[in-house]
Amino acid sequence: MRVKRSFVIKVSIVFLVILMGYSVVDYFRESVEKMTAPEEHFPKLHNAERYFFRVGYPEDWAAEAGANNFFLDKDTGLVLNLYPLIKSSDATPIPQETGQEDVQDPMVRDETAIISFFYRPIEKGEEMDLKQAMDIALAELMESGKNITEDNISSIMDYESEKTVFKKVSYTYMKNLFPVKGDMYVAVRQMCYYIIIYEAEHDVLAGSSYNKYKDVAGEIIDDFRLSVFDY
Repeated sequence: MRVKRSFVIKVSIVFLVILMGYSVVDYFRESVEKMTAPEEHFPKLHNAERYFFRVGYPEDWAAEAGANNFFLDKDTGLVLNLYPLIKSSDATPIPQETGQEDVQDPMVRDETAIISFFYRPIEKGEEMDLKQAMDIALAELMESGKNITEDNISSIMDYESEKTVFKKVSYTYMKNLFPVKGDMYVAVRQMCYYIIIYEAEHDVLAGSSYNKYKDVAGEIIDDFRLSVFDY
């Protein structure tokens, strides 16, 4: 029995319509995924889901967090330390396979710079804004035993990244005869507030670690983002 040409054409049209429909659905699905999935600025990501934030950092930095992502220091609310890595021929080399040549120097922690992230809960019914959070952070900074006074602290500035609104101050002090410079940021949400501190040695004559890492430290802090959960 011969199949009518009109029937074949109709079947072909239906097939093409279905195929185009799937293509349109896939296109919109991919578009939505691109809009909803944030692009990561850094190759590494620390997700502090217990404390409702996440932050990326470069390959040549490392993260130090508490066991099972709990506090590193519960008394201060310290959640996370990020620090740069440097090559060191003095460090114990990583074991290599027999016969392997051109072994690279292992990476070790650069003790001259660090970014620390602190989480502070806010009691239900208590209200706190950025200024109040910064006042608390400044009082703690001056009572930290680092011999920091108001003369060593800059004016409070507003600072806003693409993801978070902060208050920011800079400060200096001496540590083991070395000058240190720090930048302190605070961010507030309904349930908690955060203190982020970037500190590094700042001996300009010997080579300032603060200046060396300040750009990437700024990018890391700009990448700090809050989770969507709040109450």
